[in-house]
Amino acid sequence: PFSIAQSEEFVNKLSKEQKIRLLLDRSLLAKTPLVSSATHLDLLPKFKSEKNYAIWSPILSLINDLKLFFSPKDADYQNFQEYVLDLASTQLERVGLDPKDREDDNDSKLRQLVLGLALYAKDEKTTSALAKKLGKTNPVDYTAIHPDIRAHVLIAAQRQKPELFNQFLEDYQKTADPNLKDDILSAITDISGD
Repeated sequence: PFSIAQSEEFVNKLSKEQKIRLLLDRSLLAKTPLVSSATHLDLLPKFKSEKNYAIWSPILSLINDLKLFFSPKDADYQNFQEYVLDLASTQLERVGLDPKDREDDNDSKLRQLVLGLALYAKDEKTTSALAKKLGKTNPVDYTAIHPDIRAHVLIAAQRQKPELFNQFLEDYQKTADPNLKDDILSAITDISGD
């Protein structure tokens, strides 16, 4: 029988709306006995070259569904992290770490999504590059970090230097800027850096 997961050619011929519908349908069907969540593992690599955030958003949902099956204590956890990094790496390389002048909203949102996936996968190259963007100023100059990637930079920096936790906590308590507060909160509540 024909399987969507086996046909990359089929997926490439779909319109943007059809791709989104396919991903959303698979997510819903996986919640029934009709489709196993394991089939996502075969389907998602067909979308690696997708450049559209609207398509990556349901991809992220499927990845999050799959995360439920992989505990950090499982032998396959690292394999799943590598799988996630492999999915995101094409787009991460394309959009890069730094926001660009006159960049469209799609790439800006996609960068945030794939940076989050790279941090989930504990990609050392991405984590190191992001952490360096924090700089060495004391106190931290949060305004020197582009707001689109600030949360990711703070998470990466704290993973590399856990001693930043106290400074981030103090800064969180002092700042009145709600966006900065959210970014700092992302770093101080990050538990996946262990």
